[in-house]
Amino acid sequence: MKNQRNAPCPCGSGKKYKQCCLAVDSARDDTPNQLIWRRVRRALEGYVPRMISFVDEVYGPDAIHEAWSEFMAFEEGADEFDPDTPHLQLFMPWFFHCWSPDPHDTAVEDESVHDRSPTTEYLARRGRSMDPSLHAYLTACAATPLSFYEVLSRQPERGFLARDILTGEECSVLERSATATLAKNDIVFAQIVRVDGIAMLEACPPFGMPPINKIAILELRDKILRGAERVTLDMLRDYDMEMRELYLSLAEAILYPSMPQLQNTDGHVLSPQQLIFDIDSSDASFAALKSLAHEATDDELLQSVQRDRAGALKRVRFDWTKAGNQKNPGWNNTVLGFIDITRKRLTCEVNSDERAAELRGLIEARLGPAARYRLTKMQSIEAALAKGPGASGPSEAERAEMARLQQEPAVFAEIQRMMAAHYDTWPSYPLPALGGQTPEKAVGDATGREKVEALLREMERGAARQAPALDPQVFLRLRERLGLAD
Repeated sequence: MKNQRNAPCPCGSGKKYKQCCLAVDSARDDTPNQLIWRRVRRALEGYVPRMISFVDEVYGPDAIHEAWSEFMAFEEGADEFDPDTPHLQLFMPWFFHCWSPDPHDTAVEDESVHDRSPTTEYLARRGRSMDPSLHAYLTACAATPLSFYEVLSRQPERGFLARDILTGEECSVLERSATATLAKNDIVFAQIVRVDGIAMLEACPPFGMPPINKIAILELRDKILRGAERVTLDMLRDYDMEMRELYLSLAEAILYPSMPQLQNTDGHVLSPQQLIFDIDSSDASFAALKSLAHEATDDELLQSVQRDRAGALKRVRFDWTKAGNQKNPGWNNTVLGFIDITRKRLTCEVNSDERAAELRGLIEARLGPAARYRLTKMQSIEAALAKGPGASGPSEAERAEMARLQQEPAVFAEIQRMMAAHYDTWPSYPLPALGGQTPEKAVGDATGREKVEALLREMERGAARQAPALDPQVFLRLRERLGLAD
């Protein structure tokens, strides 16, 4: 009977046939490795439901709940297995191949299976009648711990080249479906099994992690090594809990991202707000405050002034700026806020308590009793970021004009110059991700070089999403300066 594209795959993976073995079944690549891969995949058909029945029969119905609680590092509320978990593709293989009942604290009654994984027991009881390819594969699964891998390259619908971050070993993985979700330099917590001379992906979550996550994994590697020359498979088994805890914390940020603590370029926590003053004279207020736009000339500011028929200032809006930028030395100035003056009202928009206090002090010092503080209107960060009608920040028309200006050759060149200047100074700045070291200092040892490389790859990903795109020569220069050029 022909398998239907949208039906569950007969291999028991839990995926649809079209998302799993269809590509394999229709493949015409008959290289020796592909033939081995297909032979093993066919041997695995129906294995998962059989294994679930075996575990339920031998270990009892509570085994999966015990395993789930342990997999989740005994997290509060994880006492009962969640079949809808995003970790399912990782948990089930771990449950079969890596978990075993704790002989001192388990509901599994059969003492003969205490400290024995379901796969090990399955092989012992049913191995003699098992397909040789399935037997070899499951034997390899039972002997292979999970680890963190870095995707070095990928071939869509064929596989990917991976390096174990903890052991340093590389392998070419034959896997079709995972290449649709994994990208070069992604990090993945997985079980990669070697059988009959090929490497196959047995367990993997349905998402990759960004390159910056490699830094935390390298710190775990240092903890595992404790002076040893290299990480062994036995060490990985001993640190199974710590690896899962790290994976779960990294996955949490991907699956359930929270609003980060946003800061402005002065390092202040964002707190968007409006300061409102009553004023006696719009013209006098403008004359006293216009120098807060430190680079703007009088002629430039006057172009934005609106006047009534009698010549009185009706409205003017300008930026409050200062020279330079604390976080980005390549910037010529920093916009600290916006000042809006109408006939009898002065409204100032800032994004932190510190800037609000500074600007209020400047206004009261310059205008004295001619400006009377009235109130402060607080605004949520979400509302400020949304920039909807009436929100602070540029209007849709202004943003469209800014986008148009960015395409002007002179403007584009200046943006590129500023961005390049920022990145060119990056190697000399102490970074929390490097334990307070500068990138120039961190590359002095092997682990530090790996951490700096991870940061560079993360920055390259971010730069690729910017508009306008950053000149790739910027990162080539960084790598040459840091001794990381290929």
